Amino acid sequence: AEVSRIDLAEKQVWLADGQCIPYTRLVNTMPLPVFVNACVDAPTSVREQARQLCCTQLLLINVAAPHPSLRPEHWIYVYDSDMLTTRINCTERLAAANAPPGWTGVQAEVYFSRYRPLTMTPDAAAAQVEAELIEMGLIDPERFAPGRTSHRHIQHAPWANVVFDHATAPALDNIWSWLEGHGLRREEDDLAALTDWALPARLSSTGGTLFMAGRFGQWKYYWSDDCVLRGRRISEMF
Repeated sequence: AEVSRIDLAEKQVWLADGQCIPYTRLVNTMPLPVFVNACVDAPTSVREQARQLCCTQLLLINVAAPHPSLRPEHWIYVYDSDMLTTRINCTERLAAANAPPGWTGVQAEVYFSRYRPLTMTPDAAAAQVEAELIEMGLIDPERFAPGRTSHRHIQHAPWANVVFDHATAPALDNIWSWLEGHGLRREEDDLAALTDWALPARLSSTGGTLFMAGRFGQWKYYWSDDCVLRGRRISEMF
């Protein structure tokens, strides 16, 4: 069930289905702004700091066309400023079983944020992306007929990549400092964008009851392997 509110002082988590769960240790993987907003005792200043944190959002536009892949690349980065598409995956190049024989699957990534908002509907963005895929030679326009001989799927990811702007470090510093009073133990690199996994773990469970994990829980540039390593380090403390 979705978390609806958290009482860090009483060490209780309320769920949307009405359950109230007490805890002795809490590992949070929710996006930090969501976590702070759920904390019933978070002061206005801390909530404002959480609102300063910025990330991109993502539209994943998946297009299937009835012909084999027309290019050899597994993935492509697109740097043209006049295009919505920024990154492309050719799904059957990653694994042949990802597409039926004689079909190609193309996934295009479209990013936007408060600094660069999306000014069109998702369907309009998908139509533009399809035109871009044709222009780049990934889809054959002679065999591509939207809605008839092709398929489109759009997925919106509200949390995509952390944007490290000038407000990030001061906001994190204030949020972590406030959470210190509720069981968080500050870490030497908790304002850094990356974690150096070659360094010895400096996490300490002594007196700690609150732990942050994941790309958006820690507000770091984490990949999947970073998240796995973070989880392992936390688990080794208990």
